[in-house]
Amino acid sequence: MSQDKHIKKHQETLETLRENVRNRKQEFLSKINIDDLMMNPKEYLTKVSKDFYNSEEENIKKAIEGGKNLAKKIIKGTK
Repeated sequence: MSQDKHIKKHQETLETLRENVRNRKQEFLSKINIDDLMMNPKEYLTKVSKDFYNSEEENIKKAIEGGKNLAKKIIKGTK
């Protein structure tokens, strides 16, 4: 398989992961408490960000692992 095919496959995988995140956008927006946000924006947004990261940890790990695999295939193909 040429490098282009590996890259294209990786991009398709990433797009699927991105779509999963996009589909959850409304879920997270609906959980925002404007009163808590106004009381301490930095702390509140940090908490919301961490909650989001933790809920998407598997997808993030898949993306990282996919990038590593792509790099290995490209390096292997150039030797």
